[in-house]
Amino acid sequence: MGEEYNGWKGYGNRASAYATWRIALEVFDDPDVVTDAFDHKPEVHELADYMRDYVGDIVAENCSDPFVSGLAYSFLENVNYLEIAETVLENWPEE
Repeated sequence: MGEEYNGWKGYGNRASAYATWRIALEVFDDPDVVTDAFDHKPEVHELADYMRDYVGDIVAENCSDPFVSGLAYSFLENVNYLEIAETVLENWPEE
């Protein structure tokens, strides 16, 4: 059985579970970050792709040092955006 971190599974190992929890907490804890970007309730893969791009844009805009951005992108490879998207969709506001 895979490891979890604060209830998040990631891709079944502790590093991924931690990265998934951390991005869910730090970036997507406010549901308006994603709900304001859509005029409909997206499918899970559509939302996960949006989240991946959104976080990538944050790194691109804030990390001009190639070493630091490389570390950030390496960390982000462990994030399970589908898991975050599923959780966000469970709490999506009614239309």
